Amino acid sequence: MTPSHLARVRAADAERKCRARANRSESHIDRDREQDALRARARRALMNPVEVEEIREYNRIFQSIQRNELSIEQQEQRRQENTVATAVRRSEMTAEKRQDARERNAAEQAARREVMADEVRQYVRDQDAAAHIAHRDRMTTEEHQIVRDRDTFARRATRDAMTEEDRQTIPFARRATRDAMTEEERQTIREEDAAARQATRDAMTEEERQTIRNEDAAARRARRVVMTEEERQYLRDQDAIARRATRETMTEEEQQTIRARAAAARQAIRDAMTEEDLDRRREGERFRRRSRKYQKGLRTTKSSIPLSFLAVAIIFPDTRTIPWSTNECVSTAALGNFLMKPKEVVVRLVTVRPPREGPAELNRLFGNPRFKQSIRAYNNVFAFTSMGSSRTRSLNVDERVTRSGVYNFRVQGSVCHRMGALLPPLNRRPMFAQVYINDPDMEARVASRMGMTDGLDPAILEKIDQVMTAHNGYTQQFLNARRLLIDRAGPAYQAAVE
Repeated sequence: MTPSHLARVRAADAERKCRARANRSESHIDRDREQDALRARARRALMNPVEVEEIREYNRIFQSIQRNELSIEQQEQRRQENTVATAVRRSEMTAEKRQDARERNAAEQAARREVMADEVRQYVRDQDAAAHIAHRDRMTTEEHQIVRDRDTFARRATRDAMTEEDRQTIPFARRATRDAMTEEERQTIREEDAAARQATRDAMTEEERQTIRNEDAAARRARRVVMTEEERQYLRDQDAIARRATRETMTEEEQQTIRARAAAARQAIRDAMTEEDLDRRREGERFRRRSRKYQKGLRTTKSSIPLSFLAVAIIFPDTRTIPWSTNECVSTAALGNFLMKPKEVVVRLVTVRPPREGPAELNRLFGNPRFKQSIRAYNNVFAFTSMGSSRTRSLNVDERVTRSGVYNFRVQGSVCHRMGALLPPLNRRPMFAQVYINDPDMEARVASRMGMTDGLDPAILEKIDQVMTAHNGYTQQFLNARRLLIDRAGPAYQAAVE
């Protein structure tokens, strides 16, 4: 046949096929599609994978050329028609057919990726990413929300279908993937994820953000419940290392931006609080201030697990209950009983604070033999006051031996703390609280205490002085009193002291 005759035959065949397709029933159309798909898969199975990939690449190029020849309106119309046709096909498929199609497509994609070169894989990734970006740009806000909801539902369904072992292996698999990446790839992914999250947050309302925060908090609590203490500590260490690495790579402007964003988030949380929440928060602040007032200068170490015990409130008939008891009695079935518990006893679970611990520097001194040998002498030289009492003179005490040993004395009347003047008399060494007023720096205070008692170690005195200055409230008050006295005394006294 001549080329013109061949073209006429092809046009006639195409017209006949179009008429035949137009006159087909729905069942006939579905049967033809399935037969065409089976024939195409059979042909591809007999072909070399390289040839299959070449044909696909040719089809992609040919389709791209065809799309470029269309106008913007025609391209949009073609997309809408394809979207409608795809939705119709999916709606007509059963759940088993959908699952078979997904598995078949996944297997075909995996087979294609295995025979691809690295350059081809990267090219396909770039093309897919560009297509996704272009598709997202064409979507409206409602379509974006529909896609988000569908993805969220799919992720939840996937998580619900997973076993606990699968959930535990996901974080380790992610870490292994991150460890295999270069620093540039990690940074690129971080920037892309940050931009995507910011765009998602900008499109959300405040109610949606709050809902997501609540769901995330509940999910974190659920994960922490099933984790062991070693896993929790490992995650804390990893998070601390990641935060440190992130801070080191950030500029001052980025850090300032994060601080401003955190301040705005805290303000938004405060604005969203009800009056009851604000009252509860104020009460907590008042309680913490009272605690700091009574524990000034002391370091407390809070345990991660609160100390709990069973407290007993004994209700005496015709009298009263203990002060912290309430009229409402909680159920004690879950708390248990104890031996010989009277009927008038109410068992209640009470949470108390862990015991206070001293500073670590002071605790380490108890491992020093020289400190333990002279611990009473060190205690005396750091006292703020001396002890006074009404002692009976009828006690026969040989005063000649009182300086060389311990003796007993009897107190009758009262015991008090004696505190003299804040400044020592002329030509006299400062004693007790006078040391903090007379000696402004640590070296002078150590020298004054060395003169009170022989045999003291100046290094130990320096450590105790540092601990007292940092943690003892009375020491801080006396040092502040010295500065206040000097400030109020006038320029002449200040010049004399300096």
